[in-house]
Formats: sequence, structure tokens, C-alpha cells
Amino acid sequence: MTTIQYLKQYQTAHLERLSLLRRREDLRAKYAYPRAIQYSDMPKAHDVNRDLSDFAAKLMELEHLLDSKAVQCLTLEMEILCRIDLIKKHEEREVLRARYIDLDTRTGKQKSFKRIARELHYSQPQIFRIHRSALKHFPMPNDDSK
Repeated sequence: MTTIQYLKQYQTAHLERLSLLRRREDLRAKYAYPRAIQYSDMPKAHDVNRDLSDFAAKLMELEHLLDSKAVQCLTLEMEILCRIDLIKKHEEREVLRARYIDLDTRTGKQKSFKRIARELHYSQPQIFRIHRSALKHFPMPNDDSK
């Protein structure tokens, strides 16, 4: 596994968690409000999909998934942050945090190098150079000697 792949694990787990949160909200919205009764002369079966016990079971299952995904995200974030803190140069630590941990709040994805440069008050080529150097100095899990 490369350093970048290792660092991107947090983003992947975070995006999965956001997806589960959206699914939970969709499920709640589906069952939150009663539907109007439609009367008709035509015979039809009752709406099996509207059973609240099914809703509660699905919601509990989703909550368990969310809990485990939240723990996974937190564990990965703490592991990566601890490894980033082992890097000696402050600028390198800041760039790695901005790129791989401080994800875009709107999309949940990595910030662009252009945005990181703007936030850290560096030029974009400087951010590329610092990032490249930080990746070289990043201690991978199987390489704790650095």
C-alpha cells in the first residue's frame, strides 16, 4: 500500500459514513409523515412497506452500521494523526492534515491543493513541494523506524 492510499483510507470511511447518514435521513423521511388515505372502488392490498416495525428494525440496523463506521472513522483519524505528528516539519504536518484529514465540509472529499495553498498562505507550487516532501517523511505502519 502506498502512502497516499494509506492516507485516503480515512476519506473512504468518512464518505461511507456520510452515505449511511443520508440513507438514515431518507428512511426517516419516508416514515415520518402519514400519507393521505386514498379511497377507491378498486380492491387493493394494504401497504406492506409502511409497517412501522419494519421501519424500526431497519433503522436500528442502520444505527448499528453508523456506530461501527463512526468508530472506524475515529480510529483511522487518530492513527493517521498520530503518524502525521511524527513528522518533524510543521509545514509538512499542516499540508497532510489539510489534504487528508480536514475534508471539505460540503462534499466530504479532499480539499484541492489550490484551496490548501489559499488557506495556508503558500503558493500552489510550494504546497506541491511540501506535500511531496511530507509523503517521503510519512512513517507508514510497517515502517516505524523513521
